Amino acid sequence: MVHGRTAPLTVTHPGILDVTTATVMLQFHVPDINKVPGAQELEQDQDSLTADGQQRVPGVQFIQPSPQVTGHALPSQLIRAGYRLFDAYRQERRADKGGTHWVLRFLFGRAEETEIPGEVASYLDQSAAVITKLFTDALWDVRAWHNCYYEKNRPIKDRFAISINFSGRDPYRNTKGEALLVYPRDVRGHKIPGKKKRPVHPQATISIVNSNILLIPVKSPR
Repeated sequence: MVHGRTAPLTVTHPGILDVTTATVMLQFHVPDINKVPGAQELEQDQDSLTADGQQRVPGVQFIQPSPQVTGHALPSQLIRAGYRLFDAYRQERRADKGGTHWVLRFLFGRAEETEIPGEVASYLDQSAAVITKLFTDALWDVRAWHNCYYEKNRPIKDRFAISINFSGRDPYRNTKGEALLVYPRDVRGHKIPGKKKRPVHPQATISIVNSNILLIPVKSPR
């Protein structure tokens, strides 16, 4: 304990995917679940309408808040890295200032440690399609942590869980699937004179490179 609080987690290589990383969770915060096709079909967690919990052992944040990020390649990259989707659900959360929002959670585990019963395989396929839609239709503000891994509410020594949080949904396609167009702006947010509208473009992509989860800047088209 440090000053009466749980000591923070120590991680040698935050964001790395190896045998010590048991799970990777993609967590999406959405104000209106009806704007995400298929999300209503996700199973609803029984702990709905509870306040956001606090991490018992403080994790290591390895991606600081970053806006307008795409993760369209992340699910397939996780599969190639030896993980597979084993659980998905939605949870309604009560905000501190009133009202509610939805949290959509998708959990990936190491393939050699994860058994998928036949009766839930189709549900997970549908859940994977929801992830695809989340990334296809919008850009996100992203943060990520390397956390302690728990089993039955107890921390497991030398096992870790990565949590990647997506919030601030920023649509870049309309209801017809067409790219939204915006005027280019300078660093102060002012329209650049003489420039025509162009498709919304991500500032970065979250990807797996050499078994590391990284945020990679994307060059804006001229």
